[in-house]
Amino acid sequence: MQFKFANLFLALFVASCLPVAARQPQNTVWRIGKFDRSSAEFADTSPQQPVTFVIDKDRPDKNWYGYAPAAFTTGHSDPSSAPRTIQFSLAAKPASAYHLVVSLLIEHSSVPALRVSINGRTGTFYLHPELDYSMGDMTAAFFSVYAHATVEFDFPGNYLHEGTNSIALQAVATTDKGVPDAGFNYDAIELSQLPSVSADLAAYVESTIFYKRHENSLAEQVDVFVRYGERPRSGEVDLEVAGHHYTYSLHADQDFGEKRIPIAVPEFQANTPASLTLSLNGQSVHFSQTVQPQKKWTLFLVPHVHLDVGYSDYQAKVAAIQSRLLDEAMDLTAKHPSFRFSTDGEWNLEQYLKTRTPQEKQRVIQAIQREQLYIPAQYSNLLTGFPTAETLIRSLYPSANFSRIHNTPLNYANITDVPSYSWSYPSVLAAAGIHYLLAGSNNDRAPVLLQGHLNENSPMYWEGPDGKKVLFWYSRHYMQMQFLFGLPPLLETGEEILPIFLQMYQHPNDRAHATILFGTQVENTDLFPQQAELADQWNAQYAYPHV
Repeated sequence: MQFKFANLFLALFVASCLPVAARQPQNTVWRIGKFDRSSAEFADTSPQQPVTFVIDKDRPDKNWYGYAPAAFTTGHSDPSSAPRTIQFSLAAKPASAYHLVVSLLIEHSSVPALRVSINGRTGTFYLHPELDYSMGDMTAAFFSVYAHATVEFDFPGNYLHEGTNSIALQAVATTDKGVPDAGFNYDAIELSQLPSVSADLAAYVESTIFYKRHENSLAEQVDVFVRYGERPRSGEVDLEVAGHHYTYSLHADQDFGEKRIPIAVPEFQANTPASLTLSLNGQSVHFSQTVQPQKKWTLFLVPHVHLDVGYSDYQAKVAAIQSRLLDEAMDLTAKHPSFRFSTDGEWNLEQYLKTRTPQEKQRVIQAIQREQLYIPAQYSNLLTGFPTAETLIRSLYPSANFSRIHNTPLNYANITDVPSYSWSYPSVLAAAGIHYLLAGSNNDRAPVLLQGHLNENSPMYWEGPDGKKVLFWYSRHYMQMQFLFGLPPLLETGEEILPIFLQMYQHPNDRAHATILFGTQVENTDLFPQQAELADQWNAQYAYPHV
């Protein structure tokens, strides 16, 4: 793909930023919030005591809280993660059936489940987040896996009664490993009447991105989801796919909701028929569907820390931290030979060489020559629209001189925390013999590039006004590891979040099976050493995605 235009910022102004259509009320009993994929209408603090929201009395911006931390079954007792109760009254006998919709937002590095209690009857539902570009909350400018998920289900009218009723909602963790900041945000909640309850027994298969190796073959994890409207006293799930049978007993300690059953299935082809037979409390239902295997992903993790002079501290201290990063990176490479680190400009190396001993200077030069450390072509991050073309050219001189003296690579540039780049830049780079540009964006101040889905079309050739071009990669943000695995990184966080991240490369035109995870942590901070072990730990668990 080639882009040939005067300004990326203007050319990618597209209609995908149109607001999400509002839901049309139909026999609505009550609604909390707006279905606009934003939690802005709710209180942004954390409750210090159990929450009871009274319909027609309390205000969403005062008494309902946008963020809901997840409850863990062991080792966690945060009061803000307790169930939050919605209290409402019915003036007459309940209707035959009701429909509950809970719209949620993923704004933290986890995907909890939703636990619902209706006058004491309890059920759990799993989320199926979809990557979201609506920018409903400003978090979407930073959080590269900002997503929405909707849980909706019918329940019989006899769950309610005339007078005061309560529905409680709670985020619950799907792992007990203690993923930091696990939780979700509320978008809106709505209860409406129905003339009758729809079918309350269903099952389906969902393929996942996770592959494991069993002896000499691959197995892809598929998840079987079973939904039911009555407490399972006895039951069984039978799955047949690609000539293999899997049978599981179905028992649950809840009155309604969902059960998720992960199954490792030997590698299968596209359009493979799957057959599910669900037996529950004497009732048997058969379901058929076609399942598609997921891509076998390779993820290239780029350890990198953004340089931001003045943002977090004054220049001298930032220089000391960025210099220390090079020592930390070289120490990690000594312990983990596959570890690499890239600086955010030649300025970082310049500060190091000004302040270190001859032995330390020689060590860093050798690390660059061995391609254990990478120095980009640009001196520092630039707002490319402000300098003249001459300044852009001269910004390459320090790296070029170092490369000439020490015979080190000079083949790529990166710009971090800057959302847009002027049209002359690819021509400047290409004329200097630099063939690659990697952008670690920050869409807080230029969401038009996010709305243009430039990240989904990477890599692409960006052609300058003189016809010269560079191979261009646009990353949705500049600290991908921190968002996808947490800090320090945890496998459990990646297991929950990576499936959302990889949705951006699932469109039909994207035939690649690899992507770049650019950046590992926030700017001007010492390296978390755990990142050097992440690839080995992940690859010991999974064949794909391979890190």
